Amino acid sequence: MNEPAVPDFRPCLLMRCGHRQTVLGNLLPGGRFPYAARSHRLTLRDGDQLVVHDDLPSEWQPSDPVAVLVHGLGGDHRSGYMVRIAAKLNQQGVRVFRMDQRGCGAAEFLSTKTAHAGRSDDIADLLDWVTSGCPQSSLSLIGFSLGGNAVLKLAGETGSSAAWDLQSVIAVAPPIDLAYCAANLSRPQRRFYDRRFVRQLCRQVRKRCQQMPGAEDLPSGVRPRSVFEFDDCYTSHINGFQDAPDYYRQSSAGSWLKSIAIETRILVANDDPVVPSEIFNGIQESDCLRLFKTQYGGHLGYLGVKGVDRDRRWMDWRIVDWVTSATFG
Repeated sequence: MNEPAVPDFRPCLLMRCGHRQTVLGNLLPGGRFPYAARSHRLTLRDGDQLVVHDDLPSEWQPSDPVAVLVHGLGGDHRSGYMVRIAAKLNQQGVRVFRMDQRGCGAAEFLSTKTAHAGRSDDIADLLDWVTSGCPQSSLSLIGFSLGGNAVLKLAGETGSSAAWDLQSVIAVAPPIDLAYCAANLSRPQRRFYDRRFVRQLCRQVRKRCQQMPGAEDLPSGVRPRSVFEFDDCYTSHINGFQDAPDYYRQSSAGSWLKSIAIETRILVANDDPVVPSEIFNGIQESDCLRLFKTQYGGHLGYLGVKGVDRDRRWMDWRIVDWVTSATFG
């Protein structure tokens, strides 16, 4: 694995706290990047649609590299990390495709089913589409949180037989043991995140029902109070699983990691309040798979001290380094 040097993550002042990193990393602006992408609708194999946002550098050529970004739970192409990293990769000459998963962002009303942690088939359809339009380009696949689980699952499922010129896979804070992560969110010190996710998910369901005739609602009289309860009564049912434990068992990427045969990096933080770092303790690193654990960083936070990178967004620059080392190295 062509490994660029990885500087230690040093959190900025008063940010040695996973909760602060998580919340402020999401809330603080990361620069102004006006939307300049071209959006495309992609019809999936079951007839549902997702939307792809194509960020094309002005001097990009057909043989130049491309990257696909897959957002996490509650995110879309407008999520801060998606926008920032797309812009930074564009500056390096990398064409970026930001994925709006089923029911998210610009694809909110284009599907009968919903995004979930195991949607590796949707990512495969997207990679087929990207490869057909950029047949000479090497490809990097980057997933965040729930999207990170999906990209790792895909990498494991395809092994060494991937039909795409996939140079590298990167997953940041992927919940590779979904049952453990759901239980973690139910702990008293994590309930803030659990309730926030559930409120957001329930709002999405109500909005879809208002805008889409025939869209499936939550079961009558049911008000889920946790991610597990939501997945048990809605996510699993609408997507063909028996219940939440069945969904978690079939969709967790942990059991697929040993099958990965593509250059893959996983970035996690020990103080992540959403995805507990102990689920990665049994990972066996190999020539294909590298795990990077930082002491601090929270969940997709990584607000660092000045002087290490061009801005404080340590996570962004590690992804840029890894993508460019794989595609240009």
